[in-house]
Amino acid sequence: MTEQKREADRLIYAKQKLERARKHIDEFDQKAGDYFRSGVVDCFRKDVPGRGYQIIAKLKKAPPDDLPVIAGEAAVQMRSALDKLIGALVVLNDPKAGKASFPFGGDVDQEFPSNGHKKDLRNLTDEQRALVFAQKPYLGGDDLLWSINKLANIDKHNDGLIKAASGANFCHGELGFDEPTDMISDHIELAIAGQAALELPLGEEVALMTVFAKPPPQFKGQIGFGVSFGAPSTLEDKPVAPTLREMHQKVTNIIKEFEEAFF
Repeated sequence: MTEQKREADRLIYAKQKLERARKHIDEFDQKAGDYFRSGVVDCFRKDVPGRGYQIIAKLKKAPPDDLPVIAGEAAVQMRSALDKLIGALVVLNDPKAGKASFPFGGDVDQEFPSNGHKKDLRNLTDEQRALVFAQKPYLGGDDLLWSINKLANIDKHNDGLIKAASGANFCHGELGFDEPTDMISDHIELAIAGQAALELPLGEEVALMTVFAKPPPQFKGQIGFGVSFGAPSTLEDKPVAPTLREMHQKVTNIIKEFEEAFF
């Protein structure tokens, strides 16, 4: 093996962790899709006498128990990929140096990097440490990056980690009117959950949309459903699979940045 090839292989373990994370995300996407395609949500129109109607959703079956575990394991692998990156930097500088991990800030506002962070990365060069700290892996810095560590450490069996949901992130449709809209717009109240997901508690009727108009307009379109995060707070209401893929891309970019700079 050539010296150039050995240098290129120094990040192989970090990249393997990323590949494992990708497989977990794909698995989550497939299982969540199969769950909703199995008809676990009843969606129907409910008239409001004399006023209009609501679009109601009712969840008949809770999401599979292993979905939060799969999501959490994807985060564990991404966190591990970052640790392997730091480990590779340490070995690059001194093959006999001790272990080091990627630094993350705590749950509350604090100095970052702290003296502890600096000590943990003492085997990196000033330039390497500066690039690590430039990623802003703390709450109020890069919240998505910080959330990878938080999600990796959270209880994967926490009932509130994920939730079935519908909302602006999942709802695609339009309202059709029997009269020109400028004639009846003052009589319309359209209530959706803004940009947040609207949780679907098991067995409860949830109004996804309320339409008050004379005459009542017809809903034309398709309402979709997905799985969103319930915790941690920085991820709450965000759709799980797309958010995990965004995290994965972020870690991929970080590793690529370090690879181009130091390997």
